Amino acid sequence: MRILIHNYSSPVTTEPMYFSKCLELAETQPAFWANPNASAFDMFDSTQPDVFISHFKFLTRDIVKYLNQSPRKIEVILNMSGCTEEEMQMLDSITEDNKLKLPFVFTNMPDNIIQPKPKRIKLVNILPSVDIFMPAPNLPDYNIDTGIVCNEAGDLLAEVLKGKDNYHLMSLNNSSHSDLNVSIQSLRGLYVKYKEFILVGNMGEVYNQIMLEAMMFAPKTLIKVPREQEQALNKIFEALFSEDSSQENMSDLVRSQIKRKHTCVNRTARLCRFLKNNDAATKLEKIRDQL
Repeated sequence: MRILIHNYSSPVTTEPMYFSKCLELAETQPAFWANPNASAFDMFDSTQPDVFISHFKFLTRDIVKYLNQSPRKIEVILNMSGCTEEEMQMLDSITEDNKLKLPFVFTNMPDNIIQPKPKRIKLVNILPSVDIFMPAPNLPDYNIDTGIVCNEAGDLLAEVLKGKDNYHLMSLNNSSHSDLNVSIQSLRGLYVKYKEFILVGNMGEVYNQIMLEAMMFAPKTLIKVPREQEQALNKIFEALFSEDSSQENMSDLVRSQIKRKHTCVNRTARLCRFLKNNDAATKLEKIRDQL
């Protein structure tokens, strides 16, 4: 099974990169579309994939045109995270009008969160995870109590900052209010520099790969969302973590469950099951059990 993976990485996810790395470990044949200037026709002609994985926001007219004209009927797998009802309807239309082969699409949201669903295509979930392959950059030591990631100044941030005077304010969108502009890669080296890490914002800003990685690597992690979104955040925690009375320290419990159930190896094994590539899934599950 030859798989072409579009690089839809962003400041909050390395999902396509860790899919590619894990598929290599599973001895499949992944090709990684890293160059944004490469033409769709050149990429598909040179890699001849059986499966194409991308994000719905990266689906261009040229990609659709190639897939529609190709006699090979390439399977298309799209991450639909963040899509609106209108965008999901548009996907249904594009699929039908161009006779694209989409065995399923996926979202990073758990099943217990209401979200748009396609009418003609199966929707599954592949949740965010910790990228075990991403290196931590070597950064200088310093003594700061709190690291806060927040993309917009406002009442929510002001509430978090009350009583705090020893902190770094970081943003993922080059915000002028922040002390540091960061990305998921630079954050990997920052979690251990603070006594606590706080993620501040709406659900779409705090629920992602960064949340799990902060919980895994920071000494202590807090999540602050608007009050009306707290119930949805609790549902996500219920989907991710199970109660365990054998451990009293909540941070240790969360880290243990992340290592066991929420690494990129787990997620790619799940992807392979949906792709009906059971050999690759089994290989990855064996690697998961050795972590």
